[in-house]
Amino acid sequence: MFIQLRSRICQCFKYFFQNQNTRGDDMTSNNPIRAKITKVKGVYRIDTIKLGVGDTVIWMSDDTDFKIWFPPGRDPLSIRESRRVKKGQDFRRTVPGSATESFENNMFEMNTDSTEEKYQYSIFCYENNKFAEGNSMAEIIIRR
Repeated sequence: MFIQLRSRICQCFKYFFQNQNTRGDDMTSNNPIRAKITKVKGVYRIDTIKLGVGDTVIWMSDDTDFKIWFPPGRDPLSIRESRRVKKGQDFRRTVPGSATESFENNMFEMNTDSTEEKYQYSIFCYENNKFAEGNSMAEIIIRR
């Protein structure tokens, strides 16, 4: 009975963490991270995304078409400028497999002394012709 209870608790935690759009310190899972663009009081918002090597992020919105931009030379997912993503659809990218892997012509150098890199990016929302807001600028944190 204890084993069945333990198994059920593990399943509940697994379900909970699979359905979060950010993750904490345990960066070992390759489950996709869902980053939902939500409308709060007329303003589109996006939370900080925490990813590990090999993780996939899935951006989505049920309310607006959107487009993602990373600054030149600071694009860890080789997006540069995404296509227009229609509301209800998603846009996916996977963190490259190692810190030394080439990021498709990106010119930035990774800080190899740090286990965490922060990248700011923008999400343009077509419904109100404004950028989504985060805690500050939209941010992805990648742990190596």
